[in-house]
Parts: sequence; C-alpha cells; structure tokens
Amino acid sequence: MKRILLLLPLILILIQCKAPKKLDQVLSSTYERHFISSGNNFPEISLDKNLRYQFLVGLHNGFSKKEISQKLNWSDNNLASEIKLLIENGYLKEVKGTFYPTISIVTNKEGIDFFSKTTLIADEIATSIERVADTIKEKFLSMEISKKHSFSEFSFFIFSDVLLDNWQINNVERDFLKEKRTLRHGKRYYIQYAEKDSTYNREVFGIYGNQYRCIKDFCFITYGNNRKNHYKTVKELSNMDIPLLSKSDQKILVEMANFYKPTLLKVLEKNRSLFEKEYKNSIYYNELTFSEYFIWYYHFLYTKTTNILAQNNSIHIPETGIFRVKTEN
Repeated sequence: MKRILLLLPLILILIQCKAPKKLDQVLSSTYERHFISSGNNFPEISLDKNLRYQFLVGLHNGFSKKEISQKLNWSDNNLASEIKLLIENGYLKEVKGTFYPTISIVTNKEGIDFFSKTTLIADEIATSIERVADTIKEKFLSMEISKKHSFSEFSFFIFSDVLLDNWQINNVERDFLKEKRTLRHGKRYYIQYAEKDSTYNREVFGIYGNQYRCIKDFCFITYGNNRKNHYKTVKELSNMDIPLLSKSDQKILVEMANFYKPTLLKVLEKNRSLFEKEYKNSIYYNELTFSEYFIWYYHFLYTKTTNILAQNNSIHIPETGIFRVKTEN
C-alpha cells in the first residue's frame, strides 16, 4: 500500500506533462517566414519548394533525417541532393554526424518561452523610455507633423518603431552585436520560420514590424502586428488621409533614435552575460550564431516592451494594431 501511495505523485506528474509532438503534428503546423535583409541580400533558393523548410523544422524538433525524409516522401537520392543544396546555401550544417538547421525556427512553445525570458528586461527598457518621454515629446513638437497631429497619435510609432525597432535595430546590430548579418551563399541576411497559432488572427506571436511600399514621391510605412488583416495596395494608400513626414521630420526621428541609443545599449550590455547564458543553454546553441539568436530574441524583447508601455498608458496602440505614415522620398 505504501509503495502505491509513493508512486501516485509520479503518475500524476507524468499525466500532467504533455507528450512530445509526433512528427506528423510538427510537419502539419503552419509556419510564417521572416527575413531581415537589405539591398540585394536575399535567398537564391526557396525553402518552401520540396518542403525544405519542413525538413529543417523536423530536425529542430529532434527527429532524424531518415524519419523526416520518409514523411516527406523523399527518396534517398532526393535526401542527399537536398542536404547538399541546404548546406551550400547556409541553411544546414553537419556536426559529428548530426544535422542542424542554421536558420531560426521558433515553435509556439519556444515563442512563449522567449516572451517569459524578456519580461524583466522589457520592463527595465519601458521604464527607461518613460524617463525620457518629456524630451522625446519636445522633439516631436519641433516636427512639422505636430502642427496637425498630437503626440498621443504618434506615441506607438515613436516609442516602439523609432526608439526600438526600425530606426534602432541597425544600431543594435552594429554597436551591441558588432557583427555583420549571417553570410549565406555570398549574401548576408537573417531568416526565420515561426510557428503560427491557428487560433491567433494577428501576426505570429504578436510581433510588431514594418512594411514599406514606395512610389515615385512617397514611401508608405505600415507598423504593427495586424498588417495582413489591414493590407492596402499602394493605390488605396495613395487615396487615404495618412500623416506625411517631411524630410526634416525624418531627420528628427533619427535624432530621437540616436538620443535613446546609449540608454538602450547600456541596458543590453548590462544583460549581455544573461543573454549569452540563455543562448548556451538553449536548443539554438547548436543551430545559430549568437548574433542571429539575439536579433530574433530582440524582436520579442521590443514587442514585450511595447506592450508594457501600452499597459502603463504611456503609448496608445490603435485598435487595428497598426499605424500608417508616409514619408517624402
């Protein structure tokens, strides 16, 4: 009787633990593809073709090349040629007989884990932004756009996109990571496949990001995490009443990002050892460089920061989850 009682807690723990996903479940998940690149730094092969990305996803989840190739109906010759192609293009590597993807693959569980890891640092960054809010507002009031629009309207765009994301991310790469983007087949870019929760109708993990579309005189910027549900063509955007940032206003945005940059870098540098420790203890240690690991981690970090700022009523995120502005070329 005592032995049965002792076994009960263990049985309960095993029941509560979720069983690992089967390969069929892993390969049937929906993944979104993301790039960080500039200029002519783009892939030369498609990872969607022949379900190559699924092969990499399967490896990331711990399945063998043989198990995955059989599920994908690849012959032995197909498997050999695909492995060769993926290695040549910088998407796969072999270490002591084990194959690892060299692109960022983030499952739903790993995305949740990233957010939990960012909480304390995101809170620290949010606090540091709130401390300089008055200075940022003063700079905004010197912009031409402030004559027609309030700071509240622009708070989401400025605090998130300008101070943390699009106007700042190059500074993070250059001054914190101090490395160029991953070199693949002679091109430098970061690439990610992120698992999309079928019940979530915004962008994967709710990550905020930019979308640029340009015509002769203007560029339209859509910033947020609901861009696909509110997609507009350039023609439609041209007929909308969207705030216009003059060239002088754009310079002030750069000034804002540069003003905040030392504070952000100080927070990141203070936590460098923590980032490195988490990287070394993660599944990504065998797959990605620290730089590529961190740059995707940083997307979770600034998204979490943005959400904290919204919770603190320091910014106003539009109900649509997006903000649009156009800039003079």
